[in-house]
Amino acid sequence: MTTLSAISLTTPAMLTGLFLLSLPIIVHFLNRRAKRTVVFPSIELLLNSTASQSNISKLKRLLLLLLRVLAVTLIVFAFTRPFHTSNSTEQDTVNNGAGVVLLIDVSASSAQQTTGISALKSLSSAASKSLNSLLAGSDTANIIFASANPKTLFPGMSSNLTAIKNELSSIKPTAERANLVAALGLANQQLSDQFGTRHLIILTDLQQTNWNEIASNSASNSNSLTKAFTSLPRDTKITIMPLNDKAPSNLALSSPSSYPAAPLTNRLTSLSVIVNNFSPHIESNRVTLIVDGHTFGSTEVEIPAWSNREVAFHTTFEKSGEHTVSFHINDDALNVDNQAHLVVACAKRVPVLIIGDEPVNSPGNATYFLTRALAPRNNEHDSYQITLKKSTQVAPTDINQASVVFISEILTLPDSLASSLYAYMNSGGAVVMFSGSTNIPKQLETLNKLREDDTITPWQVSSRRDLTPRNDHLNISPDGNWRNNMLKVFDPTSQQSLSKINFSRVWSTSKVHQDTRILLKYNDGSPALGDRIIGNGRFLLATFSPSLADSDLSKYGSFVALIQNITSALQSSKQINTQTFCGSSVTILPTFELMPSEDSVFVTDPDDNTITDCEIALDGDTPAINIGNTQTPGIYSVKQGSHILTQVAINIDPRESDLRRVDRKKLQTSLTATGLTAQLADATSAQPLNNLRGTPLWGYLILLAMIALAIEMSLLSYWKR
Repeated sequence: MTTLSAISLTTPAMLTGLFLLSLPIIVHFLNRRAKRTVVFPSIELLLNSTASQSNISKLKRLLLLLLRVLAVTLIVFAFTRPFHTSNSTEQDTVNNGAGVVLLIDVSASSAQQTTGISALKSLSSAASKSLNSLLAGSDTANIIFASANPKTLFPGMSSNLTAIKNELSSIKPTAERANLVAALGLANQQLSDQFGTRHLIILTDLQQTNWNEIASNSASNSNSLTKAFTSLPRDTKITIMPLNDKAPSNLALSSPSSYPAAPLTNRLTSLSVIVNNFSPHIESNRVTLIVDGHTFGSTEVEIPAWSNREVAFHTTFEKSGEHTVSFHINDDALNVDNQAHLVVACAKRVPVLIIGDEPVNSPGNATYFLTRALAPRNNEHDSYQITLKKSTQVAPTDINQASVVFISEILTLPDSLASSLYAYMNSGGAVVMFSGSTNIPKQLETLNKLREDDTITPWQVSSRRDLTPRNDHLNISPDGNWRNNMLKVFDPTSQQSLSKINFSRVWSTSKVHQDTRILLKYNDGSPALGDRIIGNGRFLLATFSPSLADSDLSKYGSFVALIQNITSALQSSKQINTQTFCGSSVTILPTFELMPSEDSVFVTDPDDNTITDCEIALDGDTPAINIGNTQTPGIYSVKQGSHILTQVAINIDPRESDLRRVDRKKLQTSLTATGLTAQLADATSAQPLNNLRGTPLWGYLILLAMIALAIEMSLLSYWKR
């Protein structure tokens, strides 16, 4: 960079173009007439007049030469992109250089197309233009790709502007949701060590589902997105460059599911998907269902404006095992969300694990009644396949294969079993625990130790209340959470029947967790049954036991209805809670047995490419397969050789499908209210960072050059008349 007093040249190398000044000079001399003196006596008297006119002609040619030289000089200096620094701050920028961070939204919604051009293409073009005022060797820049797991192009700010521009020309959208908070955190790290002027340019489609937090009237410093903005260095100049065109209409698929969640072979199964219409008009499309790679059927659906419709197909699975299910619709403005995937585990009977240390054939204990409530026939006609295990004999695979795990009367809860149960719940499994054993407080404490920052149990138990010496009892209160899926089978008459059942031994509770959902309580107001969400799964805890020594519950049909309905509801919630979106990590708990071969286990993506970013640990108390980053929607497979061991479905975050943009005025107002100095500029008409160092002068130079050429052409035209 060359500095001339208060004027600096961005690209001084362009001064080499001054050699072009020789062109008008050469043309000037070529146009001069060669001298040859021929004197005729008859016109000798006119020589004085001719000499006078020749002097005027020389002056005209000299004036034209000066105008042409001036025009060329102005054009050459315009290409050096000079700017004028009018204050000390701008001069410091010249001396110290500037640092520019380009934060580019590469989420799934950036693939939206209007007039055949993707939003990301427009954003990357604007980003490239924004770098035109940077000085090679003096200024630094970097790119932050705002996806689910934001990353930078370079570890730190770089002066390699050519590499940055090349990257912008090849950038592609992801299938993930942008984590703006994490992306702004990276921007803070990049700009904190910058000595010159700091610039943050955010190029985004301003999708309202991502920006509403800061654009809403309730935006405050407590919001995570607002906090991320305010944590930037205070002198950072923030420019937000959104798309200026109208958001296109979009149809999207979401929430693929099956009912039942774990269907039985040769039983009717409903496979459904939600079709969302994010547009102000009625839209129609064709939904196609593909099962195990074969087209099962299709149907036409019409969806009202800003609404959705559930589309269901009915089928039966003849074979047990995992089946892949995919739904598709025709292409539109955003194609990445025109698919939805699901893996359905089908079995002859639903696997349920009961962990209990009591003799199962001893009538009267909790395990005995639990087994008969779930499998009353005790044969292949029962819907549930019961596996009974003692607390010291449970293997991780036993837990992972179960749709629901029941813990009955156990003498102890080994650390290995507690770890397996916790991992099972985190991955979407459901655990139901009854409180009958005198060791319940210690067992719950063993579970809670696994979570450092919180507890696992819905509450703590303090002491056992034995009401039998007083010939007293408790009853279920009619004031239950009867609308919950686990209790919806109980109509008002059934509720009254349940409230008449006596409970003589129960556990008193304390420190009920704020996230606990109390489903049933006793007539004294204390909790009887409650649950908590743990990871993607649930932990359901009862303060009673179905043992005859503790209550009369197991004597009535209400107990069978309660257990069957709880099991069915927990199966369905497991499928909903375990839906995984692109960009997130996935933990697969093994439910399979390895093949008797020496082939290693590996994971493939939907395109059958082997994934290297995964950890496979099939030994120990908590065997698991962890996939670090799922970048593509579809079916991921765990394989051993050519054999598929298990599969998992990955889908698009449904929030990415709503392409509506946040109100720009509201966003500007909210940013100002938080004390941020940010400006909004259209990405489609983005210019170089004009105020990076001062007032740009190249526009004025081009204007003066055009004026000089206009004067030159006007004089030529006038003199030739």
